[in-house]
Parts: sequence; C-alpha cells; structure tokens
Amino acid sequence: MIAQLQMFGANIRLLIGLLLTAVIGLVAFILLWTGAKVLLFRLRQRQAERDDHRNHHDAAGRPRPPVSPGICHQCGRASSEVRNLPSGRRLCPDCDRAAEQKDS
Repeated sequence: MIAQLQMFGANIRLLIGLLLTAVIGLVAFILLWTGAKVLLFRLRQRQAERDDHRNHHDAAGRPRPPVSPGICHQCGRASSEVRNLPSGRRLCPDCDRAAEQKDS
C-alpha cells in the first residue's frame, strides 16, 4: 500500500511537471508567433508607406499633382489615372513618365 502511494506521488509530480512544461511551451509559442506577426505587419507597413510616398512624390521629393480619370492632352487617350497639372493640362502615366525623363 505504501509502495503504491509512493508511486502515485511520483506519477503526480511527473504529470504536474509535464503539464507545466506544456503550458510554458504553449505560452512561449504564442509569444513567438505574435512577435513574428507584429514584425511582419511593421515591415509591410513600412513598405506600403514607401510605395505611397513614391507614388505621390517625384524623384526630387516634390509632391506630384493629383490623379483622376480623364483624357490625356498630349496623346488623347482615355485613362483611369490622369495627372492634373497646375497649368490645367492632363497627362496619362506614360506621357507623365516621358515628361519626367525629358526634364531630367
């Protein structure tokens, strides 16, 4: 009877140790997973901010004119994205790039 109680006590300690190890491992896994997700979110956020800045500013850092759908004054094509220049002219992306390269 005493041998069975001693064996029971050893088994309980073993089970409690295994359970504690499993809980600690689960908490560590959740923390690592959450940290990885936060890191990926911040990397994607920075990339999106860079892309947004690149889309709204030229190579010299000046803001580009606003974009709207319309007809390009230079080539006459209809486009979903036409830059509305301060002079009142409208340029499609291809003509805008050509004008930027010509100015550079």
